Amino acid sequence: MGRDLSRSTASRIATGQQAPASTDCLEAFLVACQVPPRDRTMWFDAWLRAQRHAVSARQDAGRQREELKQLESVVADSSRGQVSQEAAVRMLRRAGFDTRERYRRFDAALGPEALCAVQHGADVSGMFGK
Repeated sequence: MGRDLSRSTASRIATGQQAPASTDCLEAFLVACQVPPRDRTMWFDAWLRAQRHAVSARQDAGRQREELKQLESVVADSSRGQVSQEAAVRMLRRAGFDTRERYRRFDAALGPEALCAVQHGADVSGMFGK
């Protein structure tokens, strides 16, 4: 079983900058930290949970990006399926927003003024028309 672990990798794992990349790497780190064999099972279980969570998070992010692309294509005013600056301004005005910042892109976060308006009950239901 490969138990070689560089000092730099061990340091990054110990300081929380990096997770062990494999079970061999985790095993080498646990050996270096003198964790008794009987206590290593819980470390391996935690590592597997973290790996599953990371995979799930990547899949969720991919699904969210795809859903956002689909939503943008629904409200788009161009053949490329993107919302232009002009269309964004029209939709925001229709919803009662006075745009004070330039439209960056469809998935960019709203600025603080727009967020305040939403929190104070601005009606955004008319943003996308009927």
